[in-house]
Amino acid sequence: MNGPPLTLLQNILALLEATKDDKTKQELTRLSDSAFAYEISEKRVSVMDLLERFPAVSLTVGSFLQMLPPMRVRQYSISSSPLWNPSRVTLTYAVLDQPSLSGHGRFVGVASNYLSSLEPDERLHVSVRGSNQAFHLPTDPENVPVIMIAAGTGKYLV
Repeated sequence: MNGPPLTLLQNILALLEATKDDKTKQELTRLSDSAFAYEISEKRVSVMDLLERFPAVSLTVGSFLQMLPPMRVRQYSISSSPLWNPSRVTLTYAVLDQPSLSGHGRFVGVASNYLSSLEPDERLHVSVRGSNQAFHLPTDPENVPVIMIAAGTGKYLV
């Protein structure tokens, strides 16, 4: 398999081709058709979930890696003031670790769990993106009221 990552439906069809077991073929066919929306999409079932569920699938490591979605860039807002320390910043984040919607295992946030594993004063290499040019304090902040609302940059699932 070469080229861009496959969609989840294409992944199921590839798993179907990678097995000789009739019961597994029958179930993967059902999951790729009438049950796809509810049992796969809504429950956010991953390729790994399917491989664990169907051990008769014989998939090469290269094919498995091709099926994985690319990592997304994680964006966090700096939660400290340069008045506190002009050479350091702090990030505020919530650790994502909850039962998976598929009902098997846990859904664990990659970035938030990594951040939580760091020790105090441990360095983290990041890229910093400047704020939009339109985002700036008034030239006379002592006399102009400012209301600041932080909406966050991530998505938290309940």
